[in-house]
Amino acid sequence: ILAAGAINTTRILLQSSVGFGIKVPLLAKTHVLVPCLGMPFRSLGKRKSHSLCQLIMEDTRRCDGLPGFFAQLYSYESLLLFRLAKFIPLPAPEALRLASLMSPVLIIADVRFPSRVHPDNHAFLERSRDGSTTMVFSGRGSGEEAAEHTGDMWRLKRALRKLGLVPLRTVVPPQGSTSHYASGAPHAPFGAYPLTTDAEGRVRPGKRIYVADSASWCAMSPKPPTLTIMAQAHRIGCAVREYVKGATSGEGRKS
Repeated sequence: ILAAGAINTTRILLQSSVGFGIKVPLLAKTHVLVPCLGMPFRSLGKRKSHSLCQLIMEDTRRCDGLPGFFAQLYSYESLLLFRLAKFIPLPAPEALRLASLMSPVLIIADVRFPSRVHPDNHAFLERSRDGSTTMVFSGRGSGEEAAEHTGDMWRLKRALRKLGLVPLRTVVPPQGSTSHYASGAPHAPFGAYPLTTDAEGRVRPGKRIYVADSASWCAMSPKPPTLTIMAQAHRIGCAVREYVKGATSGEGRKS
């Protein structure tokens, strides 16, 4: 059972079976940050601000069952000021002073968008001259994908204004900076991709190798994936357990 994270699971499968230079689909969630001015959290129970997520916003519109966006709102009072200062066009001492004045009224909207298998988003395993291996990701940049979500961003900023927030700008981090990855061996018909999995997570080609993490996904929700990955691992683990029980009793299916 492989559950090493989408990238490492895909790396192991490529290195042990398909080989180097073979392109497989890989998903990296589009990520946008919207810094805002306002003090809405002082009225939400009047609790002291902290660096944990304090409010979420989910798009009610659905596309293939997934929300158009999912935003997590954070206060900046407990976060590191030097990360904010680098966006202020002033010398470092003045930028830090201004950041310390702004931090009590600064809210960060961390916006994620869904991701689906796309021909332009792929990865392959590359061998270096020294014998080491590297996973190379190639795909559309976050800026290009964010431009496709213009309508979603307009609805999001309108909702932020209803909360009493004033969006200042839109920051598009580098591709893959969310640390949320999926696919590599997606659940698809055999032969659709170099690596595929069946409904029970079994890798094809292969007989007794199962994927129990997000490497078998064909799409990724904008919501945090942790609980979904845990549910996936539990489901695959139970299926493998039942298969092993059946095999040891002589009633197992033929692989």
